Amino acid sequence: MLTQTPKLPLGMQNFRKIREQKAIYVDKTQFIPKLLNTGEVIFCARPRRFGKSLLCSTLESFCSGEKELFRGLAAEEALNSPNFIPRPVISLDMSAPAGSLSQEELSSEILALLKLNAERLDVTFSGDTPSGAFLSLLANVYKKYSKTRIVLLIDEYDSPIVKLVKQDETIVTKNLFGATRMIIDKFYAQIKPANQYLNFVFITGVTKFSGMGVFSTLNNLTDITLNPEFATIMGYTQNEIENNFTMFIDNAAKKFKYGRDELLERVKLYYDGFSFDGLSRLYNPQSIHNFLNDKEFYNYWMESGSNSLIRKMLKNNDFDLNKIINNNINLNLIRTPGPIEIASPSLFLYQAGYLTLRARKNKKFYLDYPNLEVRSSMNLLFMENLFDSDVAASEATDLLIERLEKGDVQEMVAAIRRMYSNISYISYTDKKLEELGEIFYQTVLQSFLEGAGCQVTIEKHTNLGRIDLVARYENLTYVIEIKTAANAKDALKALEKGKTQINKGNYAGPFSDPIIILLVVNLEDRNIGAGVFWRDGAPTEIITEKNTLSKPNSTRKAKTSTSNAKT
Repeated sequence: MLTQTPKLPLGMQNFRKIREQKAIYVDKTQFIPKLLNTGEVIFCARPRRFGKSLLCSTLESFCSGEKELFRGLAAEEALNSPNFIPRPVISLDMSAPAGSLSQEELSSEILALLKLNAERLDVTFSGDTPSGAFLSLLANVYKKYSKTRIVLLIDEYDSPIVKLVKQDETIVTKNLFGATRMIIDKFYAQIKPANQYLNFVFITGVTKFSGMGVFSTLNNLTDITLNPEFATIMGYTQNEIENNFTMFIDNAAKKFKYGRDELLERVKLYYDGFSFDGLSRLYNPQSIHNFLNDKEFYNYWMESGSNSLIRKMLKNNDFDLNKIINNNINLNLIRTPGPIEIASPSLFLYQAGYLTLRARKNKKFYLDYPNLEVRSSMNLLFMENLFDSDVAASEATDLLIERLEKGDVQEMVAAIRRMYSNISYISYTDKKLEELGEIFYQTVLQSFLEGAGCQVTIEKHTNLGRIDLVARYENLTYVIEIKTAANAKDALKALEKGKTQINKGNYAGPFSDPIIILLVVNLEDRNIGAGVFWRDGAPTEIITEKNTLSKPNSTRKAKTSTSNAKT
């Protein structure tokens, strides 16, 4: 008998739709009774595409009493309890009016949201302003449903402000920003005086910043963002992945010719790792859905939403990508951050999902990249700023991926030279020539390699020394040392010194079949002026536009990656 292939919930954020179309639903309904008993007003922040809208939709179906949708799920028993009372639900998706470029447009969009709810619940409301109309709608629904208290769901509460922050400063003036904040502040402030009409309020968003009209006015709000009991309420655990997507995992393993366990390890490396308590680890649902559908190790994070805000923040803040991780984080700062306009880069990156929590001993936490996919995205954004062009950065990265897969070092270095030559002059204007040392070129190369999907270790310590970069791509290991020289003549001298350092330091020792690469950057040209690589122990000079003094020795044919996986 043929087994019917289950349906992946690709792009599906509506609980009813998922259940009616018999798509895979990872059961999170066990959290609903606990959530409803935790407090009257609940807030939970999660990164984009993490399941916030689906959770709101599930709560709407549960609180409305749609019992047929919960058959076989954890919350079925609670729905059939004699104490259960179906309630009217007002559901507001605040991403709909987000990005409005005038007070009138924002007010009109919010009023349209209220009208949709009024029509669904068969009531009317009065008022020309969002705040007045909101209070009127709550009062009228309460009366219509025989004074049954209402469930209020507000999804993406921060979108109207966050989307304005993403916009160009020439479009979004301080007056518009202030006016938008005033409108949503007054709108959310109505929740407190409407308390008599409300049974339960659930609010989601990406960020938690002051001045949004939620945290300053709702003194009965319970924030579960960092609560260990709700750490896995959204996103998928490893067990949930393996138990719910078995057929898709097996199909992907066949495609890559991996064993099941090997595939799961690679999937974990790419897509697992988000944490909201420092202990549990989660997959972003959108990324894993797309991987299981496409059977490609692709960077879906970059496609899952606008990255303009992070790109803008990277451009306006000169900080080392390696120094923002592995440092202790003050959890009080995460719980009670200040205004969005003055948020620190690390805090913004955490709230946006580019960094996540990791636990240390003594209940201390630090920030780290969740996984290879997000780390790659972060470095791609860094490269886009250096190139002053997302197209140029993308083209350069695609070229590097092609070279990495083939293990062709001569062509790989040519791609790196092209990358260095494409760095915008703007990136150099604030740096004196003597400041453009090894650290600068090492950081840029690290970002380039990580943007292409490499696992990169910097300052790798051995028993005899310290290696600048170790990059792993599929089954290939690249051990890279970078030197700088003032001019072309000095570049060749630095090359000889570097060879001696690599030989004395036994750079090949810790690795199996490594490709060792020594690059010397000519600071006069701001590019690679000389280089050499070792494959099977045989040194081969790297020919560059400035270095034609020696011919390369013969070397064995480049090894091809056993996987055609994209990153």
